Order: sequence, then C-alpha cells, then structure tokens
Amino acid sequence: LFRSALKMTLPPSLIIPADSYDEESAEEIETISLSNKRPDDLPRIDGVDWDYAWIHLPDTELLRIGYESFYDNITSQADKLQKCYEDMLPKPGNVSKPEEKEDSDEPIVAYRIQVHSMKSSAASIGILPLFGVARTLEMAAKDGNLKIIHALHKTFLEEWTSYSDKLKGVFGL
Repeated sequence: LFRSALKMTLPPSLIIPADSYDEESAEEIETISLSNKRPDDLPRIDGVDWDYAWIHLPDTELLRIGYESFYDNITSQADKLQKCYEDMLPKPGNVSKPEEKEDSDEPIVAYRIQVHSMKSSAASIGILPLFGVARTLEMAAKDGNLKIIHALHKTFLEEWTSYSDKLKGVFGL
C-alpha cells in the first residue's frame, strides 16, 4: 500500500527499484536532486516562502498537489478548529467544582491536535506566518494557557481562511 502511494505521488525519475539500486543509481539521484532547482516563475503570495516549501516538496508536481490539498481543506480545517475552540468554552449553567473535573482536558487536547495538523499543513507548503501562529496556539494548548488561545484564535482563523483568496489561481486553483 505504501509503495503504491509513493508511486502515485513521486515523480518517476525518483523511483528506483530496491534491487537495482547501486552506486551509479546513487550518483543519478544526487544529480537529479542538484538539478531540481525551484522554478523562478512561482507567483508572489503574501506569507508564502517558496524556498521553504521547496525543501518539503522539491518538485513542481508535488508542490501543486500540496497546494491543492491545502486549498481544498482550508474551510474544513478552520471549521474543525472552531468546533474544538467552542468545546473548550464553559457551558452556560455548568458550574462544577474542581474535584468534579470530568474530561475537562479532552477539548484542549483536541484543539492542540487540530492546530498541530494545521501547523504542519502550513509549514509543508511554506506559509510561515500561519505556521508560527499555529505553533504558538499548539504550545498554549499543551500548557493549558487559555488566555493565549482566546487572544489568538480568531485572528489565526481569519488569516487561515484568507488563503482561500490568496491562493486562487495558483497552480490552477
């Protein structure tokens, strides 16, 4: 299953059967890697560092797939994080004593996991401002710092969803 997934996503020039790998193949891979420079004609997009993206996705087709996947999931990822955030908020009329702490850690853990996923998605395609704020939110969730989460959550989601417009037209999106 893993091999077929690799074959579908990697360019054929990077796939070498294990039984045919030798010193000559290693030199060929190194030559391909060195000649695989980032295209100069990538569009300027606020917040996108193409050099950083190229480190993670060093092929135009991989970059296109990464951006398409990110773009297709902008709204659903934002909706999931918003639900996690709302689940962390105190429920009206729900006054519990500290010793009656019933699964109160679960919502913040779900928030941390979701924002971690969003952080990784942004980093892999070079959207460093999103990566940075998502990392701050992730660490705040890990530390249980709701004050930071409340201060940054809305702004982060606004910036996150702004990429629906910023990425229009990139790689045919």
